[in-house]
Amino acid sequence: MGVPAFFRWLANRYPCVMLDLLEGKERGEFDRSTNASLVKETSGDFARWVQVDNLFIDCNGVVHPCCHPENGAPQPRNEREMLDNVGKYLDRLVAAVRPTKLVYLALDGCAPRAKMNQQRERRFCSAREAEESARAMGELLKRQGHKPSSKQRWDHNAITPGTPFMDSLATYCRTWASKAVAKQPSLRVIISDASTPGEGEHKIMDHIRRCGGEDERHAVCGQDADLMFLSLALHAPRVYVLRERVNTGRGKTTGPPRLQYLSAQRLRHCLVRDPGINGLCTTQLDPRNKLSRFERDDERLLDDFVLLCFFVGNDFLPQLPCLSIPDGGLDLLLALYSRALPRSLGGYLTDDGGERGYPCGAGRVHVKRVAALLAVIADLEPEILRRRARRDAQSSSKKHGERSDAKKDALVEMAARACGKFDALSLEDDDLREPTQQEAASTKHLAERAVQKHAEKLLKESDLNDPCIGQKGFRERYYRKVLKHGPTKREGVTDRESAIRDLSVEYWRGVRFVAEYYHRGCASWSWCYPWHYAPLARDLARVALEPGEGLRKCCTRFERGAPLPPLQQLMCVLPPASAHCCPRAAQRLMTDQHSPLAKYYPRDFPLDPNGKPANLRWLWVALVPPIDVQVVASTFASQIQPTLTPDEWRRNRNGPAELVCAIPPNAGTN
Repeated sequence: MGVPAFFRWLANRYPCVMLDLLEGKERGEFDRSTNASLVKETSGDFARWVQVDNLFIDCNGVVHPCCHPENGAPQPRNEREMLDNVGKYLDRLVAAVRPTKLVYLALDGCAPRAKMNQQRERRFCSAREAEESARAMGELLKRQGHKPSSKQRWDHNAITPGTPFMDSLATYCRTWASKAVAKQPSLRVIISDASTPGEGEHKIMDHIRRCGGEDERHAVCGQDADLMFLSLALHAPRVYVLRERVNTGRGKTTGPPRLQYLSAQRLRHCLVRDPGINGLCTTQLDPRNKLSRFERDDERLLDDFVLLCFFVGNDFLPQLPCLSIPDGGLDLLLALYSRALPRSLGGYLTDDGGERGYPCGAGRVHVKRVAALLAVIADLEPEILRRRARRDAQSSSKKHGERSDAKKDALVEMAARACGKFDALSLEDDDLREPTQQEAASTKHLAERAVQKHAEKLLKESDLNDPCIGQKGFRERYYRKVLKHGPTKREGVTDRESAIRDLSVEYWRGVRFVAEYYHRGCASWSWCYPWHYAPLARDLARVALEPGEGLRKCCTRFERGAPLPPLQQLMCVLPPASAHCCPRAAQRLMTDQHSPLAKYYPRDFPLDPNGKPANLRWLWVALVPPIDVQVVASTFASQIQPTLTPDEWRRNRNGPAELVCAIPPNAGTN
């Protein structure tokens, strides 16, 4: 997922980094004879060839739109059609890019414990929203005299490592790879499926760091903003991020979205030459000032840019309350950085003087320098929060949507009540008929309105959302909520202030974890940030800058740990509504109210809007109880493992990636 709204911010600020990829007939008469990509500027007609050696595909970004398309394309009827959609999309990517050496297919494997919290919240929310949508749809169909669909919705949570669907997908990818190699014998295909631990994009980067040649060109396919940061962190200019064009206008597009390259080389040049980021571009340093006597290093500046972007969103830590891209949080951070770097920081944010055993920089965070920037943000924090509250109040008071229709509005109101488990209308089946295709589409649109209306009701009734954000007493009210829904019995915590320091220290450890994860790989499979909320900028800066043990605690080392087996991770991240993806014995433990694990699998849970409007419900905080991995592991070993089938035993093993390549004609002969 990465950073919300980051791609839009980047494309608006540096439009020159995007290149349109030409496909099919657009490639012209040289299509068959040329093994290269054909690209053109987004704002021009001049086209040129780009030779790509290796194509890396983050397959989870391919699988989701192929299994449940959201662009108006017909929904696949079964898993066979889903897999066929995946194969067609892979064919499209290879035909557009024309890699000459390697295709690397990376499926998400078991993630670090730090990512599992977010995965768990997403999947619980997905199941809840699917249930609300089904209730609204059923209510609307019945009230219009139509029969509710008897077809069960395909569970999107099946796209999780360890499920039977992911096993089928890995088998399909091997078949696809064999056909691709047979068609182009010079090509090698590596498949890193869900049994290989690690997120897909990070497995890709690890392979490039270990095996990529200095002169090779790489195309990395995926929709997440993570790939842009990872491509910068590689410090290899010959990287293109391949993604579908995001429609930033209001008009609807028809057909599949156009493919685009984001050129890492152009992005690097834009960043280091942007005076709004690199204060050393235009500033003449005073040689008499000791704080400004450090050598300009553009590679460190790129690392600093990646680090600062983590503060406006990442998959491992909650966002700071006062920093978000739509509110100008990233622009503010970068503006402060550009002014502070040549004058007062004394060095780059990722240059810690070369701690023993680590190279200088390379993802090592200088906590005190970053805290100095956040101290300035802390002074602005109350005003930022107040302005956001005023803006949201104004936007919510405006009327949006379509022309009012009393009959439809009444239907939507009833369906919205059904989302909240209001009893649906009961009619005899004889009185109902199957809806036409047009009636079903119209009803689906009304159901979406009903779910949105239900979200507005949740926002209005929430006792967690602070209506006086940024005003007097906000800090006390904020931390009362944070600590109430956080871990208890933490070592060294005796009162509220010590709990806030503990929270801030662990957040700094998280910043260091994320930076190292993006530059060198996973520092710890077992560490996680155990709160639902981030500290305020004021407290985050204070714990690192004030005298005492705070800074030392922020810089403590991580324990390496090991990834969980796939079936155990499944139990850690899936809600009870998706228990059917787990072994039979696990299903009972996840759904039975008297199970020893019942408290980890609530059917209902609080949602905190946390200052976000109803139309951004996906950014609300889901207060799902954290999973105790040790309890799940011991329960799995005693009650589930003895009952596993041979197929489930196989799916519960972590393994290496697989290589598929052509066999020479004379192989095996003397």
